[in-house]
Amino acid sequence: MTAKQRLARTRWTATVGGIFSGGVLGTLLLVPLGTGRALLVIAAVVLLLAAAGMVAPSREREPVPDSP
Repeated sequence: MTAKQRLARTRWTATVGGIFSGGVLGTLLLVPLGTGRALLVIAAVVLLLAAAGMVAPSREREPVPDSP
């Protein structure tokens, strides 16, 4: 598998996984908490994941051919 194909598969997997986990989290929180609190919890989770992504050290990446 080429580097471009691995990148495309990784992006697709992250997209599908994010949609699925967001739907599950929303469903599990919406019923007991109500709409407003459920959205606040989901926003807090997204914020924490973004902060963790910024703090985590980036690994060395090999250049992807034909990429700007």
